[in-house]
Amino acid sequence: MSDLENILTSPLVQGKLDAIRGIFVKHTKVEEARQMLLLSVAFARRLRENSSTYLIGWSRCGKSETIKRLLQEQTGQPISKKRIQLLHGNGKRFLYVDLMGGSTPRILARQINFNIFNDRKSLRLGEEEGTGALIENLNDLKVDGIILDEAQNLAEDGVKKLARFILSIENECSAPLFVVGPPSLVKMMTKVDAMSQRSGGIKMLPPFGFADDEQREIHAAFVAAFSDELPFESNWFRDNEYDHHMLRATFYAQRGRPGRHSLLVEAAVPHAFIRTGGAEPKELMKEDIAAGFDRVFINQEIMHGRNPFRSEDYLRLPQFPLSVEQEKSSD
Repeated sequence: MSDLENILTSPLVQGKLDAIRGIFVKHTKVEEARQMLLLSVAFARRLRENSSTYLIGWSRCGKSETIKRLLQEQTGQPISKKRIQLLHGNGKRFLYVDLMGGSTPRILARQINFNIFNDRKSLRLGEEEGTGALIENLNDLKVDGIILDEAQNLAEDGVKKLARFILSIENECSAPLFVVGPPSLVKMMTKVDAMSQRSGGIKMLPPFGFADDEQREIHAAFVAAFSDELPFESNWFRDNEYDHHMLRATFYAQRGRPGRHSLLVEAAVPHAFIRTGGAEPKELMKEDIAAGFDRVFINQEIMHGRNPFRSEDYLRLPQFPLSVEQEKSSD
C-alpha cells in the first residue's frame, strides 16, 4: 500500500470520523421538537381519532436524527439502514418508515404487511383494503407510534392519496402518526383542509441564520458546542470561538445546517492525518478544513468556486443569503 492508502485505511482515522458522526448538539429548536414528540406519544390518542404530529425541517437540519435518537431512547434499539423496521424494547413498539426512495400508499401498505407482519393475503389487496389490513395489523400489535420519514415522497402520485392514507390512520389506527419531511409538506397540508385541522402539532427545524446579532449568537453557540466535542486536543473553530471571520467563513460553508457542519469537519479529518504523515494529529487546523472543503464542497453551485477557509478567497466572497428568508427571495 502507498502511504496515502495506509492513512485512509487507518483505524485511527475511522475512530475520529465515528466520534464526529456521533456528535449531536441539542439546540433550542431540537429540544422543542423532541418535547413535542414526547407529548404526542403520550397524548395524541383521542376518543374517536388520533392527531398526527408534523416535524418539518430543511435538508441537513436534524429532523431525521432527532426522530432516530428519540426512538432509540424510547426502545433501546438503534435505527438500522432498513427502509421499514419495527423497533421494540422497554415495553414500547414503534414502526419507522424511511420514504426517501419514494412509494405509494398501496405499495407501502403491502410492504409493511408482508415484511413486518408476514401477511401474505394482503398482497392481493388494492390501496384502500391494503391500508385497512395494515391498520388492523398495527392495532393487533398495539404499536405505540408510526413514523413516516420524508413523507412528502408518499405523495408523488398525488397529494390526495397521501392525505387519504394519513386520515385513514388517524380515523382507525390506535397508534399516533408522526409525519416528518421538508417545508413542502406544509404546502401539501394547505391543499387538504382536514390534514391541517387535525394536526396535533407542527414544529419547524429551520437552518441557523447569520443576518442579525441574535442569529449570529445562536449560530456561534452551535459551532462552539460542536467544537467542544471534537476528538482533538485543539481545533481551529474553538481556538477562534469569538472571531467573526471564523463564524462567517463557517456559515458560508454550511449555510446554518448542522448536518453540513458535520460533513465539513469530517471532510477535514483525513487531511489532518495526511499533514502529519499518518500520525494521530493533536490539532484540527484551518488548512485541514480548507483542504476538506476543496475536496467536498467547492464545486457546489452555491460556493461560486470560493473556499472561505483560504484567505485570498475569503476576501472575495460574493454576497450570499444569511437566512432562510433570504434564500427564498434569491430563488
